[in-house]
Amino acid sequence: MEDIRKTLKLIWEKKEALQENLLLTHEAKDLQSKLIELLKKNIPEDTVPGLHLRKLLKENIITTWWSDRRGYPTDPWKNIEPLLKIAEQYEAWKTVKRRLEAEDFFIESRYQTEDLHIIAGERNWTEKTHIVIDWNNGDIRVEDNRREPTELFEKIETILTKKNGKKILISREAIEELF
Repeated sequence: MEDIRKTLKLIWEKKEALQENLLLTHEAKDLQSKLIELLKKNIPEDTVPGLHLRKLLKENIITTWWSDRRGYPTDPWKNIEPLLKIAEQYEAWKTVKRRLEAEDFFIESRYQTEDLHIIAGERNWTEKTHIVIDWNNGDIRVEDNRREPTELFEKIETILTKKNGKKILISREAIEELF
């Protein structure tokens, strides 16, 4: 899944160049080929995003490229944008979402690719925090422009379950094994 993230990041970094037609045809086609290869490899064919991808590729709309005599493509963005929309659709389809609501607060967790997003706050959404836990490196971060969790909650604890079933409680104050 890391490959698809790197490729999507690369394409989004080149979005402006693609839209302004600053890349040569072979450069834009290389980006598109990488994206198609990764989408075909990662998206199951029997999902809605997979079926959209199959249809898009069979229609040959995005696989036909026209170039001017200088080697620049005619509107390269139209050949890449539909693929990015399918990638976004797949990410949304993969998201596992859970929500708990009480009288005055809510907590929502979304497991997306290799990150766990925890959104919590007042039920009217006036105050909320967005915490992201990265499963690859264990980083816990607060999304930009969001409140610190400690401004809304007195205590934050995490329970880790070892492969043998033992549980470990982690908080700012202590790490202890639960029985």
